[in-house]
Formats: sequence, structure tokens, C-alpha cells
Amino acid sequence: MKTLMMFVALLLCSSVSAENKLSVAKQTFVYAEKDGKQLLMDSYRLEGVEEIQPAVIFLFGGGFRRGVRDSEGFLPYFRFLAENGFTVFSIDYRLGLQ
Repeated sequence: MKTLMMFVALLLCSSVSAENKLSVAKQTFVYAEKDGKQLLMDSYRLEGVEEIQPAVIFLFGGGFRRGVRDSEGFLPYFRFLAENGFTVFSIDYRLGLQ
């Protein structure tokens, strides 16, 4: 529990100190086409960074029934990771009920 509280405190401090936010670039690519539908992937990384970085591949939850790769609720996490040296890839996938 103490570790969890320390992690939350660290995240809060990081978000407070990020008032002078770095510019995070978002690019969208088509990575597959299934059943006539394009599946998209967003890439988030700091503007102007060209070197290879560790990557995080994000898959939204929703039980294959709902969700979107670029929901507003995810963007602060993508920004935090990009500002701390990661490239984030957030992808679409086919939903079962559509």
C-alpha cells in the first residue's frame, strides 16, 4: 500500500511540475485493413525527437465491445509517457459487436 501511495504522489508531483509542457506530437497511421475497415494506430512522442526510444503499446479495455484508441481520458497518460522518453502506440482493434 505504501508503494502505491508513493507512486500516486510521484505522478501528482510530475503533473504539477509539468506546467511548462513539452510539445507531444501525435501521428495517425493505417496499420491494417480487415473486413473493409481501416484499423488505425496513433503514435505519441516528443516533437523533434528522432532517436530510438523504448515503446509502449496501448490497448484500450472494453471487452472487445466498446472503446476507442484516442479517448480523452487516455491522453494525459500518453503525454506523461512521451515526456519521459517513451514512444506510445495506441491501436484500434475490431470490436466483436460491430
